[in-house]
Amino acid sequence: MNHSTRKSDTHSPATPNQNLALPTELLTVRQAAAYAVVSEPTIRRWIASGELPCLRAGRQIRIACDELANFLHKGGSGHRCEN
Repeated sequence: MNHSTRKSDTHSPATPNQNLALPTELLTVRQAAAYAVVSEPTIRRWIASGELPCLRAGRQIRIACDELANFLHKGGSGHRCEN
C-alpha cells in the first residue's frame, strides 16, 4: 500500500489538542480545604453551588490549585485573602 495516497486517520492522536490546558497541580478536597483554611464540607458546598470549578473522575474530585487560588483571591463566598 502506498502511504502517500492513504487517507488521513481522523482518530490519530498524532497532533495534540492545542486548546487543551492541563492544570499544573490538582488538589484533593482535603488538600484544598487545608490550603483555603476552611472545612472539607465548605469546599464541597462551593463545588456543589458551581462557585468552585473541579474535575471529576468517577467519585474522585480534584481541584486545580490555580482555580482555587483565583477563587479565593476574588473573594469567593466571602473568603478574603490576607495581604
